[in-house]
Amino acid sequence: MSRTSRDEWFALHTQYLVSSDASDHGLLLDSQTFLDSAHGVAQALSDAMSIDHYINPDRMSSALNGIALLIEMGRRCVANAELQRMVDGCH
Repeated sequence: MSRTSRDEWFALHTQYLVSSDASDHGLLLDSQTFLDSAHGVAQALSDAMSIDHYINPDRMSSALNGIALLIEMGRRCVANAELQRMVDGCH
């Protein structure tokens, strides 16, 4: 995730780009979906840990990485929506 451009989502093994016809409203709705999903996964992990104190560390690491990626995707949606609003405001 270290190498990113304005349009790049995040770097894994390829680039994920925002569609050129994405609206700021659509990006904000997508952001909410990503953040709601991250919240749901985090809550499920919390619930599981309160029931069973042993959690497989590899699975926990993978789940936490998934949460981080969902949050990053949500953050990028908001950033792209803000950029679109700034560009549209200049015209």
